[in-house]
Amino acid sequence: MRVLIVTAEVGEGSGGPFHATHSNIGLLACALKGAGHRVFCLDLGHEADASEMVARTVRATMPDVCAIAARLPPFLTRTVFRAARQVRPDIVGIACSDDVRTGAPDPDGADIKIVGVGEEAIVEVCDALVQNQSPAGVMGIVYRDGNGGIRRTPPRPTVTRLKYESGAQGASEAGEDLIGLDAHVHQTVTAQWAPRDEQAALRFVQDHLPAGRIMIYGAGTHTARLLDVLASRVDITILAVLDRNASGTGTFCRHPLQPPRSALQADVDHVVVAHPVWEMDMVEALLRHGVPLDRLFQVYSSPAYLAQVLAPSIDTALAALDGGVRNLVIGSAKWGIVSDAELAEALPPGQTAKLHFDPTDPFVASRTYRTVDLRHSYGLLDAVIRHVRPATIYLRTHVGSNLLGYVIRRMAPQARLIHELYDFASLLSDQMLFGWMERSPEAIAACRAAEQHSMHHSDLIVSKRAGPSWQPFLERFTAPYRIFYAGQAPQPPSRLPPSPGRPIRILYAGILPRPELLDVSLCDYNFLPLLEALAATGRFEIALYNYLHEGSAMDHLFRGYMERFSSPALRYHRCVAYEALIELTGQFDYGWLYRDATQEDNPDARIIVGQRFTGYVFAGLPQILDEGWESMADLVRRYGAGLVVSHADRNRLADIITTADHTALVAGAKRLRSAMIEHNRTVLDDIAGLAAPTERNGNKRHP
Repeated sequence: MRVLIVTAEVGEGSGGPFHATHSNIGLLACALKGAGHRVFCLDLGHEADASEMVARTVRATMPDVCAIAARLPPFLTRTVFRAARQVRPDIVGIACSDDVRTGAPDPDGADIKIVGVGEEAIVEVCDALVQNQSPAGVMGIVYRDGNGGIRRTPPRPTVTRLKYESGAQGASEAGEDLIGLDAHVHQTVTAQWAPRDEQAALRFVQDHLPAGRIMIYGAGTHTARLLDVLASRVDITILAVLDRNASGTGTFCRHPLQPPRSALQADVDHVVVAHPVWEMDMVEALLRHGVPLDRLFQVYSSPAYLAQVLAPSIDTALAALDGGVRNLVIGSAKWGIVSDAELAEALPPGQTAKLHFDPTDPFVASRTYRTVDLRHSYGLLDAVIRHVRPATIYLRTHVGSNLLGYVIRRMAPQARLIHELYDFASLLSDQMLFGWMERSPEAIAACRAAEQHSMHHSDLIVSKRAGPSWQPFLERFTAPYRIFYAGQAPQPPSRLPPSPGRPIRILYAGILPRPELLDVSLCDYNFLPLLEALAATGRFEIALYNYLHEGSAMDHLFRGYMERFSSPALRYHRCVAYEALIELTGQFDYGWLYRDATQEDNPDARIIVGQRFTGYVFAGLPQILDEGWESMADLVRRYGAGLVVSHADRNRLADIITTADHTALVAGAKRLRSAMIEHNRTVLDDIAGLAAPTERNGNKRHP
């Protein structure tokens, strides 16, 4: 098939603000040529008389298809197709959008509109046309059928464009095995392409769920709100709510609570699967139980829901990002190492926008950057990156989102990518990942592969790991790396030394997993009995602040701690804001990081310089820790910033603390604080230098 690809530039003096690039025309031409089609290219530039140029080119090349390779204003699109049809009335017009908006083709414009990923779709369309077949089997297009009606096909996943050229061999040039990673990315990106808009999802179920006898999977707040919405549907009978932890005898919102296998019973017409995070996991669980796929009514992963919510969400997101954005900060509001306020020294707020993208954490607007909530939609993320074309991306991820590094690198290959990894699945035990974090084997394998990919293909890696045990891990990769000490406070609070007769006050501020999960994270959190023993001596007052316990709504999850630690000598507290916690540290003499390291099974413990540790240091607080924290213990010893206690001295811990020179340890903590602040300044300088307006050359840049 003979294909003419047209592009243009629209800017000053040409009726609009859009500047089309030549990248799409090259990608489309290469894809079509590779599939055996004859390709001709026409760049209209700023040419005022586009009609004459198009007509002259069509007469010379006689194409069967005229494709526009960039998103152009409607008037220019119509001009191109009208001119082409005046010469060849039967020519097929294809509009290739550099966007993922859905919409019907203009009756005076394209016959077929490709949305989303264009390179593969245009080849499939042309392959169908050359065989005189309908394009109905091509994903991600809008077209006119033989009767003039408008037809939409299901959206196309972007994973095809995220793969390596060498994907057929299953490995990148760095030797990584990408087959399993690509498969998991395909599933994740496809399932989470649509925005997580709960109100829109509830309306979608209310309006589109067929009548009949139904079950709903998931006994949580989302299902509770869904039940309220469905109360108005008199044509629906709710048989039960399904949950993986159900025994078959309980109830949820007055409905029977049953295990997933109950969905196999013959009188069930539909099983509603609606969850903003775990929908595809729930679908897989039901399929494993033998529930037929056609019985499932999916919501967030439904093409119909996607068509309803994506385009308006893109319009809203892009409207918030017009003008002056050259840098993007992407990630959650909760899991970060370099704060937005610190990062602003390297990525100025006037040139930088923040995209909130996280599978579980709620949206919180940045105090530093204008912030857009992407509602965990890969479709929104893709649209924004295509729209902004950022020079620099600062990406924050954690074990639950490290996959994003691989996706971002594929979405924005020319951007300078600075990847901040809060933690690494590669450095955590399977017991912790399976038991506590509840990750699937496929998700863990993909996360580890994505981490390795980032460590080769990012322009800079930022994390909180250092020391001799870190070097062998780091030397396997090629991306430059810098440690950053998280949690810097403006000034430590004033602190009086312990006075004779007053109990020594110890603070633990950090994560405490739900009480029933302590047995799957033995080492990091095995210190609670020891703190109880210290409190029983009458020589200490100890406070526990749990970072995971966010407000009274979560009391039911941590009730065991609230009841177990309620005395003045050992008291449990919910999470407080970091600034308030820093101020509270003025009431304490030591920060706590000691545990029984003989049970250690996570390599990460030896190399991490964690935020519990750095938070204590920035607050000017000496700390008590065990020698299993190799990197942190080394810093404490070098600066005299606390007490490193061996396992052999565990039974003498109370005496070691009470006889220590607290004044000297406070001075050591101040010296360490100053050294960490100075180091952080150099890292921010490196980030600023990397983000300077220079051309990116390849995937490996060394500051």
